[in-house]
Amino acid sequence: MKNTNLRGLIVSYLTRITIVMMVVIFISFALLQMLSATNQARKDASSIFYQIEQILTKNQDELAELETSYSESCLKNAESIAYILQYNPEILNQKDLVELFKVADFCQVDEIHVFDPRGEIIFGTNPEYYGFTFDSGEQMQFFKPMLSDYDLELVQDIMPNTAEGKMVQYSAVWSQNRKFILQVGMYPDSVLQTMEKNELPYIFSLLRANSGVTLIAIDPDSGEILGCTDEALVGLNKTEIGLPEKLDYSKRGQIMTIHDDRSLVVFTKINDTAIGYIEPTGVIYRGIFRIYVYFALGLLCISIIVVLAVAYCMDHFVIENIYEVNRKLRRITEGELDVKVDVGDGKEFQELSYHINEMVDSLLTTNAQLSEAVVQIEKERDMDSLTNLFNRRGLDSYMSEMEKHPEDLKHCALIMADADGLKSINDQYGHEAGDRYLKAVAEIFEKYDTNAIGARQGGDEFVLFLWGYDSKEMLLNTLEVLKTCQDGLYTQITEKVQKEIQFSMGYALDENHLDYQELLKQADSNMYENKSLRKSAR
Repeated sequence: MKNTNLRGLIVSYLTRITIVMMVVIFISFALLQMLSATNQARKDASSIFYQIEQILTKNQDELAELETSYSESCLKNAESIAYILQYNPEILNQKDLVELFKVADFCQVDEIHVFDPRGEIIFGTNPEYYGFTFDSGEQMQFFKPMLSDYDLELVQDIMPNTAEGKMVQYSAVWSQNRKFILQVGMYPDSVLQTMEKNELPYIFSLLRANSGVTLIAIDPDSGEILGCTDEALVGLNKTEIGLPEKLDYSKRGQIMTIHDDRSLVVFTKINDTAIGYIEPTGVIYRGIFRIYVYFALGLLCISIIVVLAVAYCMDHFVIENIYEVNRKLRRITEGELDVKVDVGDGKEFQELSYHINEMVDSLLTTNAQLSEAVVQIEKERDMDSLTNLFNRRGLDSYMSEMEKHPEDLKHCALIMADADGLKSINDQYGHEAGDRYLKAVAEIFEKYDTNAIGARQGGDEFVLFLWGYDSKEMLLNTLEVLKTCQDGLYTQITEKVQKEIQFSMGYALDENHLDYQELLKQADSNMYENKSLRKSAR
């Protein structure tokens, strides 16, 4: 066969047949029952408008009731907590805030702030707010009148707070002894969710409009698009999408061009907002039942012809060549890498043959490189980048292999260790100092490089596994040496600061047997017991 562009040959053949059949179908049935479909679209618009009005009415009633209830609850919670703190003043002196959080949880509030009589936050569940005053922002200034009126009780509308812009409802009351102002904040998720139900995008999402229908809400005075099922239109002016300056609120609507599409446009007014229903005529007429039937029959005919044509083309131009390529590829996969693919029927198959042969040659030259890369990737996957010890995955893999050879274990021990004081170092000197501290702990375990494996489990936890000891006494002597490293060693965590290396540890012993998970549990339990003893001894 001559060297012909395979794709061009098949596409040309199928295109001629498809065009002829589609022209016949569309000329025969394109205009049937258009009037009926248009009237049905108008009825759909009226139904949508009625649903929107009903949803808005229901949601507004629900929102009003919920806002009232939430505001009352917020104020009552403030009064209750003010009473608790006044008669339990020791809570105000606790630095760890545990009891204050218990009060917040009991009263079901999210924030508690205690203001002194000058209006400054001196205590609360959010230490980052300490020092804020009623002058710290517009939201805070709402409560400033309380400084001059002890009987004033205020509940603020839901709004973003000063520090984070988080939506919160705050209420505040004076304590009965007039020594502090108690403010509580509640995150009104249920109210916000109900408010979202009144937003047009949410309401539009509830409605079952026909595919292709656009629901739109417009400010009648400014012409601004307030909401739309097509979010790209929100914020535009109605004239920018083809709507007229004066909207038609009749039930029949108008046929006009919207975004280059001829569409049926029907508008109504709901709560001083113009609500529109826009359905392209192409969508309307596509839904006509009879045309759909005829169109389906036409597609069936087209499909039969196309299938026959494709089957012929595939058999004649593709299948035979694919069989030949598959035969050559099967021989290649069986190890005959000297086999060359040479299928010449069609330009595409010539290119395919060339690239297959190139691929085989490339595989032969890159196989060794790929193997080396895989080994390196597996190594990096199993190592902790900070300490150069094994990570959890590497340790699990190593221990799984060890379990297969219990005869090599003899007397063995699994040690769990936890770096003490890491959090305080991170908080006081930064995480870089904390990393240096962890490296120093890791270096202690790295010293055990004979019949030993060290790993960082994650965070500040380490594991050391020792094996191959001929006697239990020798193993215990090694553990005693390790215990001496729990205190007394120092490391430089910053240019000017040295810290004592301290870690808690626990271990579990075994002989000629390895149940890794069980040893891990025992060692972990013993480690926490050691940590408790060390804390009590300080």
